[in-house]
Amino acid sequence: MSDREVTVRVSAYFVPVAVNLYEIRNAKGAGGDLFRSVQRQKDQYQGLWLIAPDGRVLAAHHAPRSPETWTAEVRQTIRSALAAITLPTPRTDVRRGLLKDRGRAVHSDGSVRLALSVRLIFQGKPEGEGAFDGIRLSAPDWSEFLPPDSTPGRSWTIPERVVRAFSRCLSPASDQSTMPRPEEVTEVSLTGKVIEVVAGRARILYTGRIAAAHAHDGKSSSSHARFTGLGTYDVSSRSLVSLTLLAEGIHGAPPPYPEDRPIAAAIEWRAGAGNGK
Repeated sequence: MSDREVTVRVSAYFVPVAVNLYEIRNAKGAGGDLFRSVQRQKDQYQGLWLIAPDGRVLAAHHAPRSPETWTAEVRQTIRSALAAITLPTPRTDVRRGLLKDRGRAVHSDGSVRLALSVRLIFQGKPEGEGAFDGIRLSAPDWSEFLPPDSTPGRSWTIPERVVRAFSRCLSPASDQSTMPRPEEVTEVSLTGKVIEVVAGRARILYTGRIAAAHAHDGKSSSSHARFTGLGTYDVSSRSLVSLTLLAEGIHGAPPPYPEDRPIAAAIEWRAGAGNGK
């Protein structure tokens, strides 16, 4: 079976699902029960499982030998799964925009999901795979980013409870071993200031700081960053049109990685047509 045929077949016969290990392994209900059954059938900490509709594990893979062979190893795992089943009629491949609310639009309940991208920095350049995540804000929390009025020079403070959600920008991986929780934030501040109003739109400068001390599996680490960003506010509709924040600081990795590393994060949002899903 060629690599192209493997790609076509996996698109036709399998539905890809990504889960957070630290949530699904303790989840109540059918989803958690299925994951625990899968893990019992093929015991591995995390990785890739291919399962049949009845819950049987057809093949699994964990711990790639090297980055160079990872793709080939995954394709071989898929070949093993395809060989273990009688293939049904291929499903219709319906392409749709996944995560279409990430960094776009306002949900029907007034909440938003800011797009978050985080990278370690080495000698002034991004390093590693980084984290592509999101920060969810409720409608009341999102409203705190709006200026009380659009007078140039007007400044205000965004409540600490809101900015604590930005603790995710301090980790280069979306993993509980490195990502501080909102309750672990030790210092936080964020202020907005109206710089100017042109053609009915106000330009807003945001500045602030966040620091956190994270504990996991008996190990502790600390990280901190400074915020700088701009927002565009429509005066007539009293709503944000865009928000871009840059967070630059230091990520403290837990032992046995004692070396502090520079880190940078981009937090972005744009108004879009319609509501996010």
